[in-house]
Amino acid sequence: MTATSPDDLRAAAEALATGVAEQTGERLDFSPASLGVLDAVLEQWRDLAGTYGDERPPDLEALVGPTAAYLGEVLIRSLGGCWVTEPDAPHVLLTGRNRSGEQPRAAVRVDVVRIAHESLGGGAGPAFAACFVAVRDAVDGGPAAGT
Repeated sequence: MTATSPDDLRAAAEALATGVAEQTGERLDFSPASLGVLDAVLEQWRDLAGTYGDERPPDLEALVGPTAAYLGEVLIRSLGGCWVTEPDAPHVLLTGRNRSGEQPRAAVRVDVVRIAHESLGGGAGPAFAACFVAVRDAVDGGPAAGT
């Protein structure tokens, strides 16, 4: 994913949500719970590609950018933060309040593109919902896994 503006990233996330709704009837509403829906839809697509494709694992590379944008938007909307664009790697910088209503001790940087790439390319399947929990826990001062 090349550097892009926050508006472009939001548009990519919206386009993914619209495409999922049109193709599956599932609604992605940018809530943390919708990441579980996204995981399930992506797993179904991966299974279908494996069933009707050839012996190679399905290539979900085209979905890295849109799923990274969607994950980033869920994190920003739920935990407070912003997009930071760099030459080759937009990421999310979470600076909002944690579940206790307190400011986090430090901003939490989340490389959503790396997370999307690893999640879509790995054998275990998509894990965006689990990633949200790990990031939320990091914002709350717990372990920083998944960031």
